[in-house]
Amino acid sequence: MNEHLASSLMEFAGVHIIAYFGLDEIYEALVKKLDNLDINRKILWKTALLLAVEQGHYAVVRQLIEVEGIDIDPKNEDGGTPLFCAAEHGDEAIVRLLFEKGAQVDPKDNEERTPLFYAA
Repeated sequence: MNEHLASSLMEFAGVHIIAYFGLDEIYEALVKKLDNLDINRKILWKTALLLAVEQGHYAVVRQLIEVEGIDIDPKNEDGGTPLFCAAEHGDEAIVRLLFEKGAQVDPKDNEERTPLFYAA
């Protein structure tokens, strides 16, 4: 397996799996190992940030939003952003993190709904 392919697979397997399972304790080690981590890479329409928010992993969300160049408002297949997911799940702590980082407060998804719709 060539080095670039191995790095790409590790990037997917690493940051997306950390986000999905909330493995915040190994996040730093992964970031140090990967030189060119594409933090905004989507796998099946989801970035690591979207996965972490969907799963409610506050610590991982906090780590991810501090990465330089992170897209705080990536859209999933339904046009929703991390703020939509956090609002829908009633996760006030993650909503606050996203607000503090500058997430858009009034974007619309594919059905023209806003995060406030989901929060209600």
